[in-house]
Amino acid sequence: LGETYAGVFKLIEMFLSMMRSYLSVFFSVSFPRFCNIFSENKNQSILFLRKINFIHMILLTIGLIVFSLSLPYLYNFLKLDSALIIALKTCTPLVFVPLIIAFATPFYQVLIVNDQQKKLAILSIIGAVLTLLLVPITVNFFRIYGILLSIYVVELMIAAGMIFLVI
Repeated sequence: LGETYAGVFKLIEMFLSMMRSYLSVFFSVSFPRFCNIFSENKNQSILFLRKINFIHMILLTIGLIVFSLSLPYLYNFLKLDSALIIALKTCTPLVFVPLIIAFATPFYQVLIVNDQQKKLAILSIIGAVLTLLLVPITVNFFRIYGILLSIYVVELMIAAGMIFLVI
């Protein structure tokens, strides 16, 4: 797709990596407490997950909305090239991928506490293979939107897979 979109893709990758790191910290902080409650009372542990993840999702949603609304001001402040601004605006919908990941976090926690790491590994491998297959195909048809579509499809599939495994 060219150098501009390669740079934009790198920015997308950095943003998603940053958000995954943040979500990993959130997981690391909440998981020990969840395990402690789970060992005492499974029903209470589910209530704990619902409570902290509901609050987390609201705060994350507000943060992502503020971030996406502030992007136009950031473009003007940095005085970016118009082609780069167009490319970045094209990728703005990816700002909400972390919500899918965050929504799946409690299901991930339940699977780990129930010793289902092998199923999680299989799900991750399927996601990686699906990404490797989808990106080249969708880029040919939809250009940069193909990457966006592929990321959403894979993240939704992984989240749905975790939900299915828990249920």
